[in-house]
Amino acid sequence: MKVHYFQRYSSMENVATNNTLLLLSRLYSYSPGLFHSFLGGLAENSFTKFDTEISFEQQVSSDKSVPDGQILQRGFNVVIEAKIVKKFNINQIKNHLSKFKEMEEFQIMLTLSPFELELKQNEEIKQIIKDENKKVKHIHTTFKEIIEKFSDVIDGNRDFEMNDILEDYREYCSKSNLLSNAENLMRAVLTGATFEDNLDLNLYYDPKDRGYSDHKYIALYKDKAIRAVGEIYDIVEAECIDNELKIINHKKVISDKQIENIKEAMQRAEKYNYDITADHKFFLVKEFHKTFYEKKTSGPLRGKKFFDITKIFPSINIKSALQLADMLSDQTW
Repeated sequence: MKVHYFQRYSSMENVATNNTLLLLSRLYSYSPGLFHSFLGGLAENSFTKFDTEISFEQQVSSDKSVPDGQILQRGFNVVIEAKIVKKFNINQIKNHLSKFKEMEEFQIMLTLSPFELELKQNEEIKQIIKDENKKVKHIHTTFKEIIEKFSDVIDGNRDFEMNDILEDYREYCSKSNLLSNAENLMRAVLTGATFEDNLDLNLYYDPKDRGYSDHKYIALYKDKAIRAVGEIYDIVEAECIDNELKIINHKKVISDKQIENIKEAMQRAEKYNYDITADHKFFLVKEFHKTFYEKKTSGPLRGKKFFDITKIFPSINIKSALQLADMLSDQTW
């Protein structure tokens, strides 16, 4: 059974805030330098000169307000207001401005939600800050951007614990509907001996207790390159008892061909000394398309990795796995 770093019993705003603060505090405990690089990315490098102890607090009350979270350090103050909906309470943000002190050189009002901030709200917040405290800088970010900025500062080939923590946070955000970019995500997974089987049977399998967040495309990685891409049709659990296959938790109609492919995968796995006849989930793809997206950075990929295809091809609307495979061919990362 997988042990989660982040609580999942609720999608309430205070839980989302607490999990985000926990993510950031783990990064700070692991490496203050990486933490400051992360904050610098969010706040346009306003924090890069600071290296003293930081305090992470949730629901810190004052006479006027109780912000969702706060990151305190001598010389700067980050006040956090999180929402799981699009709109923020302007009066609430106004009251939060009382949390800032005159001696703080850098004062950040950080609003956090799954969505980009609407122009009207952005202007309202700017006006309140102008009226109440011109020293405060407003920054809006999303849970998606938190993940991206966090991923930017850690090393996928070295910071194994931080990668695990980030993936669990990503999974929490996905399951709590805090991410809005699943349609643009490609997940690279490690394959070795099973690569040809995955390609032939149009599926990939994992232990069922291994978490994942929603994504549209799955990519097969082998020998320093992504070599095939497929669009996920459905993700199912399956078990085979006395040659009878039982499909569990499917969302779509599973064809006879897909059932035969799962059974065949179970049989082929035996030669690798894998038992996938129970406690496994199967990522069924419409069709894998070959590509060659080479990893040029040092070291092999050591675990799953998410790619936002809008970051790879910002000016191109990718509509299919075939188009994505064609576009990735002969590119590098």
